[in-house]
Amino acid sequence: MPPNNKPTGNYSWGKIATDVTLLGFGIWAIDTVLKDYETPKKDDKKKSCHLLIFTSCHLTIMALTESDLVALIKMDTKDISPPSEEEKRGFYHGLPTCQRLIGRASSPAYRWASFEDQFLKFLESPNPCHNGCFVPRQAQLLPVGPHRIFEKFQDASFTSMFATCIWWLPWHSVEIYRIGALQDEYRPVVILVRVVHDEMHWGLVRNALIMCKNWLDLVDLGDVDVQICM
Repeated sequence: MPPNNKPTGNYSWGKIATDVTLLGFGIWAIDTVLKDYETPKKDDKKKSCHLLIFTSCHLTIMALTESDLVALIKMDTKDISPPSEEEKRGFYHGLPTCQRLIGRASSPAYRWASFEDQFLKFLESPNPCHNGCFVPRQAQLLPVGPHRIFEKFQDASFTSMFATCIWWLPWHSVEIYRIGALQDEYRPVVILVRVVHDEMHWGLVRNALIMCKNWLDLVDLGDVDVQICM
């Protein structure tokens, strides 16, 4: 899926100042809307709000109902937590194309085993395949195989909504794999969002993961993980 937020053409200082102003106002507008929906309502009347989506290239105004917005920003499960520094560096160990984990929607579902935990487990039951030598878990990119996610990604409305969920991230590609070590019994389908840098406030990463995950749940793709990496 091609990115929709890649700047085009030469930028002047005036253009940059205008884009920064629009982007800042867009983030303020979204933050205001989210806070408003966290406030108890005096009535249950359903209303529509306008979520202002700003990018450096264009302005999109998308109408969302209250129930739609709440469904995307609320999680019924344990909240998504930021990865530790060790997990950031070691989660994709063995994958030279993935340098660093930024965040993953699956953090409430399973805990990443640190190298120390893997070594302690190795001491309990050494792997004969490695001649008694400790080898850390190595992640691999594997074929997805038959899965309904490909049908969804052929739908323009699905890809447009997914792009909306990550619009404020500096992403440059979205890819689909199964990611896991060969010895893993379960290797989930992962939507891998690659970003150009990791200098992002965790709140922005968390909100993107929550919206992506809840959007996938709404379209019956609850078995798909979302990971953001460099």
